[in-house]
Amino acid sequence: RVAGLAQVRAERMQAMLQTIRKERGAANFEFLRHFSSNDDIAKELSRHKGMGPKTISCVLLFALGKADFPVDTHVLRISKLMGWIPQSYSREAAYEYLNGRVPNECKL
Repeated sequence: RVAGLAQVRAERMQAMLQTIRKERGAANFEFLRHFSSNDDIAKELSRHKGMGPKTISCVLLFALGKADFPVDTHVLRISKLMGWIPQSYSREAAYEYLNGRVPNECKL
């Protein structure tokens, strides 16, 4: 029996690709390469269920080769332990702060 997170992610990915195929004629993200900014790409991706800040950041960096610094729970914990960010920072606050501090050439 298939259940859990993998099933949920698979369903969301299929729904997202069906929506994109219906809107753009192809079930892929190549159209994102033509967007002018990371913010525009993030806005487009965030309209789909399951596309949160970390996933969007990973798409920007790994799939599109854009300068971005994903912050997951491990990066958040290490950043707090090293004193790079305040203990009170959420993952979203850490993302904003670290992306502003880490030079773009170190993000790729």
